[in-house]
Amino acid sequence: MNSNKLNVKILDCTLRDGGYYTNWDFNKDLVYKYIDAFNELPVEYLEIGYRSKPMPEYLGQYFYCPDFVVRDLASRSNKKLAIMLNEKDVSSTDLAALLAPMVGLVTLVRLAVDPHNLKRAVALAQAVKNMGFEVGFNVMYMSKWHGIPSFLNQLDLVNGVSDYFYMVDSYGGVFPNDVG
Repeated sequence: MNSNKLNVKILDCTLRDGGYYTNWDFNKDLVYKYIDAFNELPVEYLEIGYRSKPMPEYLGQYFYCPDFVVRDLASRSNKKLAIMLNEKDVSSTDLAALLAPMVGLVTLVRLAVDPHNLKRAVALAQAVKNMGFEVGFNVMYMSKWHGIPSFLNQLDLVNGVSDYFYMVDSYGGVFPNDVG
């Protein structure tokens, strides 16, 4: 992150975030209509879902974003595609299996990060960056940051690693003066 240059890009995460209500399964025709409509919007990034390791229970196609789904959406979209990794569920040893098939299809990998795990997330982000992806930190629980000793003082750790930094008001408890 360069503090001298404001680099704001719009990212839509309707599929990934909306998956919490649909168990990350969407009707294919609905997704295609969404992509067609989205192609007409002045938005640069389209986040299509999580890219996750197998879990004990099935969580839906857009929770795993299998290769064939990403290839299909990449062929239909004129936007830069983004996926999200949940930092708590992924280690650097998982990245080859999760991300190597995404090279050339996905531009941005966002990491969902608990602020307690910032240092660990920076190491994971560097490994993602080394694979050629843009990296975004999606740091959750913003209304609780003040209760985490030295968290705000550690944010310099993301410099040089993070292309984008998202502050997430997970609990809906942030006021405008808190953002400053």
